[in-house]
Amino acid sequence: MRFGVYTALDQERKAHSAFARQRRLHFQGREAILIAIADYLENTDRRPLLLYGVSGSGKSAIMAQIAALSAARSRNAITVRRFIGVTPEASNGLTLLRSLCEEIGQRYGDVANITLDFNDVASLFQSRLLLAKPDRPLHLYVDALDQLNPLDQAASLAWLPTALPANCRIVLSAVEIPPALRNVRTVQVDALSLAEADAALTAWLQNERRVLQDWQRGKLLAYFERSGLPLYLRLAFEEARQWRSFDEGASCELREGLDGIIDLLFDRMSLGANHGKTLVGHGLAYLAASRYGLTEDEIIDVLTADDTVWNEFRGQARYDPPSRRLPVVVWARLFADLEAFLTERAAPEGTVISFYHRQLLDRVRTRFFIGDDTRGHEMLARLFGAQPTWLARSDDMPGERVVPERFRWFSRRRQSAPPRDVPNQRKLFEYPFQQAHAGGTMRAELEGTLADISFLEAKCLAGLQYDLLDDCDRALSVTRSGVIAAVREAIGSALPSINARPAYSLQSLFNRLVWAQDRWVALRRPLADAQERLCKRGPWLQYTSRIPSFSEGPFAYPLGLQSIVQAVSRSGSAIAVANFRGDIAVHRLATGEVIWRGTLRAKPVAGICLTEAATGVSFSKRAVGLE
Repeated sequence: MRFGVYTALDQERKAHSAFARQRRLHFQGREAILIAIADYLENTDRRPLLLYGVSGSGKSAIMAQIAALSAARSRNAITVRRFIGVTPEASNGLTLLRSLCEEIGQRYGDVANITLDFNDVASLFQSRLLLAKPDRPLHLYVDALDQLNPLDQAASLAWLPTALPANCRIVLSAVEIPPALRNVRTVQVDALSLAEADAALTAWLQNERRVLQDWQRGKLLAYFERSGLPLYLRLAFEEARQWRSFDEGASCELREGLDGIIDLLFDRMSLGANHGKTLVGHGLAYLAASRYGLTEDEIIDVLTADDTVWNEFRGQARYDPPSRRLPVVVWARLFADLEAFLTERAAPEGTVISFYHRQLLDRVRTRFFIGDDTRGHEMLARLFGAQPTWLARSDDMPGERVVPERFRWFSRRRQSAPPRDVPNQRKLFEYPFQQAHAGGTMRAELEGTLADISFLEAKCLAGLQYDLLDDCDRALSVTRSGVIAAVREAIGSALPSINARPAYSLQSLFNRLVWAQDRWVALRRPLADAQERLCKRGPWLQYTSRIPSFSEGPFAYPLGLQSIVQAVSRSGSAIAVANFRGDIAVHRLATGEVIWRGTLRAKPVAGICLTEAATGVSFSKRAVGLE
C-alpha cells in the first residue's frame, strides 16, 4: 500500500483512470476505428479529431481503449484524459479547463497559479498546448462534449483551437458534430458487428464463469443484431446472467430496443421477491432528480424521509427498528443489481453515485416521473435545505436553524468540523437546483436562498461564482423575482473582484446589494447579517455611493490578448478584440464570456468589423468581419 499526500489533481487523475479501466474492461473489436485514431495521432493533421455516434454506441470505451493503447505504444507521449461528467470538476467547463491546464503544466514542468476567470483559463489552455515537444508530444482526450450544460461558458467550444500546435493531438467525442467543430477530422462510431458482439459476450461470460445454452446464446445475439448498440448487448447480458440452463424459452425473456431492455431490467428489480416497486421507483427517481448524483448517505437519508418507502419497510420488517433509519443493506442490494450501469464519482464531501448512460436516466424520468415530476426534487430540496451552508465557520453568528424532524439525524452527524471556513459544497451544488425544479413552497423559498448573502459568499469562496450565475438564471426562468434579478446583477458586476480575491466576496456583494434594499425588502435582513459579520471580522471598505448597474454604466472585465484593435457590435451585445499576433476573440459584452476565438496564425489584424447579428466570422489578411 502506498502512503502519501494526494493533491486534488492527483485525485482527479485517479478518478478518470479508474473510470477508463472500467470502460475498457473486456473491450472487443472496433479495429477500424482504433486504426483510424492511431493514424491521426501519428500523422501531420493539425486539426482535432472528433469521434461521434449515438448514445450507447461505445464512444467512451473506445476513448479509454485508444488512450491506453497509444500511451503504451508511445511511451514518451504525455497522455491526458478527461471524461466529462465523471467528476464534478469535469462537469463544469471552467473547472474542466483549469484541471487540464494544471495537469498539462505539471507534466511539462510549467507550474503556475491559475485564475478563476474563464477567459483567462481558456487563453492559458491554448498556451499550455504549445508546451508539447517533438520528443514529448501531447495526446489529449476529452470525452462526451455534449455532457456540458448548454448554459456553460465552455459549451460554445470556443476554447478549442481550430489548428493545433505541431506536437499536439486532441481526440474528442460527442453524440453529434457540434457547429463549432464542423471543420475538424471526424470518425463515426457505427453499430457493433455481430462477430464483435459474440467475442464480447464470450469474454463477459468467461469473467462470470457462466455458460449459455446454444439456443440461449443465439436468442441473445439475434435480439442484439436488431439493435447493434453495445449498451443493448450489456443490458441483455445482465438479463442472461439470471437464466438457468434448464429454463424454457418463455422464461428467458428479452425485449426489443433500448427502452424495452431497460424496462425489462426495471421490471425484474421491481418484483416483490427482489426489491419491490416502491423502493425501485422512488430510489431511481431520487437518483435521476439529482444534479450530479447522490452520496450513499444522501440516498439512504431521502429514502428514510420518504413516508411511503419507510412505511413499506416497517410493514415488511421482522423487527421494530430502534430509530427511523433504513438499514444500509436495503440500498446496497439495489445498488448491486444496478452497479454495471452506475458510476461513482469523487466529489467534495464524499463520492456520488449517478447513472452513467443517459438512456437509463431518460428512461427513469419517463417511467417514474409520470404524474409528478416535482416530488423527487422537493424531497431532495428538503434534504439539502436541512444541511448547514458551512461545515465550519470561523465567525459563526448566533441563531439556530429549524430542521424538520425527518431530517434531523443528518444535522446530528455534522457536529465536528475543522477550525476554518469550509463551505458545504454538496448543498451549494444541489439546493438551488432542486428548489428551482420543485413545485409550490420550495420554489417560493428559492428567493430566500439566493438572497442569503452567506450562501452567496460560500459559493464564491468555493469557486462556484459562475455556477451561482447559473442558479440565478435558472431561478429567473421559473419565477419572476426582482430580488433574484438584483442578486444576479450584483454577482455579475462583482465577478472581476470575486475572481481576483474570493476572500472579499462578502464585501463586494454587500456593496452592490445594499443600494437595492429600499426597493426589495427581502434583502434587508441578509444585508444586516452580512454587515454585522463584516464588522466582526475587522476593518472593511464600505462604498458611500452606488456602483453603476449594467443599464446605467460600463461593466469592466479583462479582455485579454493585450488587444490593439477592438470593435463593438451595433446592437451593443458583443465586442471583438485582436492583437499583433493575429489572435482574435469575441466577448459577450454583458458578461465578458468568450463566444468565439480564432487566429490568423501570426498575421496582424488591421481592423475588425462586427455586424449586429454576430453569428459567424470571416477573415482577411488585413481585416476581419463578423457576419
